Amino acid sequence: MKHIQMLCIAGAVLSLATSCLKDEGNYQAGFPVLGTKNTYIYANTVTDSFYVGSYGPWAITAEDNSSWIKLDLMKGKGYASYSFGIQLEQNTTGKERYARFSIKDTDHPDDAYINWNFRQLATRGDGSLGNAAMVSNITGSDNSKITLTYDSLHRPLTLVMTKDDVQLHALTFSYQDYSQRMTVNNGTAQLTATCDNSYQPQTLACATDTIQLVEQTYFNLYHSKAYAFNIEQYRTDGSYAVFAHLVNEMNAFPDSLHCTDSLRYQARQGRNGAIDREYMGLSYSTQDNRCQSVDVNQLLLGVERCNPYLLLSLYRFARSSKIISLASFDREADNITVRAELNADKSVKKLFVTRHGETITYEFQYN
Repeated sequence: MKHIQMLCIAGAVLSLATSCLKDEGNYQAGFPVLGTKNTYIYANTVTDSFYVGSYGPWAITAEDNSSWIKLDLMKGKGYASYSFGIQLEQNTTGKERYARFSIKDTDHPDDAYINWNFRQLATRGDGSLGNAAMVSNITGSDNSKITLTYDSLHRPLTLVMTKDDVQLHALTFSYQDYSQRMTVNNGTAQLTATCDNSYQPQTLACATDTIQLVEQTYFNLYHSKAYAFNIEQYRTDGSYAVFAHLVNEMNAFPDSLHCTDSLRYQARQGRNGAIDREYMGLSYSTQDNRCQSVDVNQLLLGVERCNPYLLLSLYRFARSSKIISLASFDREADNITVRAELNADKSVKKLFVTRHGETITYEFQYN
């Protein structure tokens, strides 16, 4: 009696189109393993691993729209498990795309075959679109300046932030792809984190500094759609800065749109410093915040309060998909208005942030 094994998908980037596994004859046929190593293929993903397990000899065929993806192996033997590479081009279309493939048991092609789609997301790991322009400099009318560089995968390499010629942050990034580790040199220490192919750390830490995403577990337990989380930074000298986000409609799928409904900021310099607090509700324009490499909303409270890791979108849930238009406070006089002037490709050309009658203008330059 032929035994049919159920399909097991290793990763979630495969969209199953059709499959046929018949129960006839005295042989085994089917594919107990078929899938990718990583859950998602991002717009800046260029390599992955593919797993195949088959009861019979097998062959893969590239079908439609597959010019952007290559598999290192296209056939193999039965009763064996295979792991091999996938090579991809970066997705610069600004939209998700699919490539159709099929696999067949070459001894019993009519009894065991599967058609599926590889899906590559529209967004990079940091939440920016795959065709987003890369910011090289941001110059503020308050005598602030931010300089950035990136590697070929659009991952940050350096960030320098100054105000009145005083350096606020100087970060250097490196990546160990095989061990999936990120290292950040902040000038005095090296922070490290593990990360998957999105290059998003859960916790960046060293002996003196920790930056992490912390879910508000109790709140999330009782709210099915809303999602609350903090981005917290603590130093051993007693300094800290916390950005608390509440998103009313949250979808964790990387390409989904989401915007923080309310934001709380609290910080302290040193163990005995005064506590700085800002509680605000947020409203948004229709302008897309994914069309440039950085999260421009992080300039809302000025560079002194800007977390450089959030500006670089190392915690993509904190990156709202739209550009803020208004931050409202209990006292209307404290409200912050934001207006963006865009380039032809919808990236930000200038950002105008106004509070207490004063406007800071940020001008963006691109590579």
